[in-house]
Order: sequence, then C-alpha cells, then structure tokens
Amino acid sequence: MFVGQQNKLTVSERKVRLFSSVLEIGHGPRPACRCHQKAKIRAAIAVPIESCSVSHPYLCLQHGEWSVSTTLGLTAMALFGVRMWVMGGRPPTFAAADNPIAYERSWITRTLSLLYLPIVNLRLLLAPTTLSFDWSMDAVPRITSITDPRNILTGVFYAALYRLTRAAWNAGGIVESSDSDSECSSTSGRSSPECRRSVRYCPKFVPSSAEVVLISLAITVLPFLPASNLFFYVGFVVAERVLYLPSVGFCLLVALGAQRILGADKRRRCFVGACVVILLMSLSARTILRNKDWRSEEELYRSGVAVNPPKGKESIHSMQ
Repeated sequence: MFVGQQNKLTVSERKVRLFSSVLEIGHGPRPACRCHQKAKIRAAIAVPIESCSVSHPYLCLQHGEWSVSTTLGLTAMALFGVRMWVMGGRPPTFAAADNPIAYERSWITRTLSLLYLPIVNLRLLLAPTTLSFDWSMDAVPRITSITDPRNILTGVFYAALYRLTRAAWNAGGIVESSDSDSECSSTSGRSSPECRRSVRYCPKFVPSSAEVVLISLAITVLPFLPASNLFFYVGFVVAERVLYLPSVGFCLLVALGAQRILGADKRRRCFVGACVVILLMSLSARTILRNKDWRSEEELYRSGVAVNPPKGKESIHSMQ
C-alpha cells in the first residue's frame, strides 16, 4: 500500500509540473528560442500513459502513439492469420524453375543470393532500363562465392540503409510550424509575433525532414518485405509488380533529396530543376516504350528474351 501511495504522489507531482510548465509558457515571459519551450513541455510530459488527460491532445502524445501502434500490430497479426488460414496453414508451393534460389542446396549461395535481390529491385527503381515479364530460372545469376564482386554492393546497400535509418530515427521529432497564419492572429486577441509562434495558441505541427525520411523508408521497405524471400520463400525471384507501393516511398525520398539540395542558391536551383525535368522526360519515354511491349502477348514475350531467354522462347513457342 505504501508503494501505491508513493506512485500516486509521483503522478500528482508530475501533473503539477505539467500544468505549471503550460501556464508558464502561456502567460509568463517567452524565451527567445522555441527549443526552450519544447524542452519544458517534454520534461513535463514524462508521465505514465494512464495519467494523461484527454483534454490535452497535443501534450499527451504517448497515449495516441501507443494506441495507434497497438491497433496496427493487432491488424497485421489478424491479416497474417487470415492469410495462413486461406492457405491451409501451409507455405505456398512452387516449382524449382520459378525460384531456383529457394531450392539451392548450399546455404552460402542461398544466403548471398537472397541478400543481393533487394539491390536488383533497387536498380529497377533507379534505372528501369531492363524490364521483363518473368524473372524466373536464371534471370538473376546466383552468387556462389564470397569473392563475388556483387557482395560489395550488398554490404554497401545494407550499411547505407542502416546509417540512414539510424540517423533519421535519432534526429526525428515533431516540430512546430512557424507560419504566421490568420488563426494565430485571431486567437484571444493576441496577435503578437510571439503568440503566432507559440505552441499554446497555434498548435500546428509539421513533420521534420527526419520524420519524412522514416515514413518514406517505411513505405519503401515494409511492403517489399513479404516478397523479399528473406523471411519465407515466394514463387518468384524478382517481380516488378511488387515495386508499386515501394516506388511511392522511393519517390518521396527523391523529392526530399532534391529539396535539400536546392538550398538558396539560384544556380543550384536551376541545376536541380534541369535534372528533375530530364529525369521526368526520360522515365516518361521509358514508360511509352514499355507500353508498346504490352500491345500483344507475342511482343511481350519477345521483349523478355533478352532478360530470360529460356522463359521467353518457351512462351513464344507455346503460342505457335
């Protein structure tokens, strides 16, 4: 009982700290730096989830974050359970020709080859010059040795992904918007510049660059994981159709990178703008050319001969 009373006293003390900090920020002298205000709020918000008040949605963020995470986790588990129930509780079955890496006996070759597949998909996002309707059989040569030069690309890729994710995670956080809109100027008659930038009278939050990077990486990586062959085998080595959702996150990363490079230099803006125009024109031309391959089945199969000769020729012969 003594421990319970001590916890109650601790929660009460933290509530007093929270409301005192809010009153001080709202009515007391305002510091020159908004970071000081954020530090006070973060120090006062260090309360348990059950002690958060619904009347302060901008301060009690932990409760909302916990609820969203729990909901997403339970939804994902439910979808996975339904999927396993539809498949009868067994993994999908496929032929060895559809995914030869999955049937590889050497675990070194199997592991190195599977770790290299995300680089193949990344190349399709960066430069979709070589496309195919089918990437089965030996369309992607297997890595049979540690001395294969492609292992260097694999190491660089995962190291860069780890560094980018960790840097964005450490630098993440919600920041206040400094836009002086009409809502701030009309709040309780306080139209001073300090009021327009305060958290109390203008609770308008914008995501930071780190948060945009994390969201973009999540949209790029998470939808791709079920088809990556890293957790369980699927009936293909590479499939361009699984890159539809990851391409959204990839486009966000490209846009954020272009925005960061722009800066305030007019020459830099002209250079980046020209690069974006060239990129859009080249990808549009590639889309038009690829659409011609889908006019008929024969043209589609012939376009895949250069990437997967056995499968392309077999598909052409099956039409005759």
